[in-house]
Amino acid sequence: MSLFEKTGGNRLLYGVIGIALLGVIYSFVSKDGSEEMLLPNYDQLEADEGDRDAHLPSAHDETPPPKKIKVDVKGEVLHPGVYEVEDGLRVIDVLALAGGTLQEADLMKINLAAFLKDGQVVYIPKIGEEESPWEISDETAAFGQGKESNQININTATLEELVTLPGIGPSKAQAIISYREEHGAFKDVEELTQVSGIGEKTLEKLIPLVKVK
Repeated sequence: MSLFEKTGGNRLLYGVIGIALLGVIYSFVSKDGSEEMLLPNYDQLEADEGDRDAHLPSAHDETPPPKKIKVDVKGEVLHPGVYEVEDGLRVIDVLALAGGTLQEADLMKINLAAFLKDGQVVYIPKIGEEESPWEISDETAAFGQGKESNQININTATLEELVTLPGIGPSKAQAIISYREEHGAFKDVEELTQVSGIGEKTLEKLIPLVKVK
């Protein structure tokens, strides 16, 4: 056998082996012949990762617990006492917790829709009660503004705070603010009579509820 014949035989063998290898490689590629399909789709992997992260709990999703306040319920209620309630509740809500009011309760003096405040006294007077340890006004009934509660400073109070006082509506509250802006701070509570619309009777109701310092 000549050298040419040997060389030709080897070439034929190499050709057969090459075709077999191409067949094996072809079996790993996609049907459309694109070898790129063998590589991971990074865009899809990132999208899937984002979907998983979206379902993970976040610290921003946690709802803070509601603030708690304490309110002292007194007077004509079934179960008087100090109640811890959620901030944002109203007088009618805490009265329900106290078992409701008694038959003698004078609810005409109570603002059942008033919002509760921390440390507030909710006093429910008896029908016909003239004097009580807690001053109750038509505008701020059940707010517990009395001798033992915090008084409103008429030198710093806002219009919203002033209108909570008995006999003080928006116009008189504005008159108080205008007076102190023109004449300076009130030197004493009695000076309120210098404000237009405030007389001695109104002053008597305000004295236990307000202060100048």
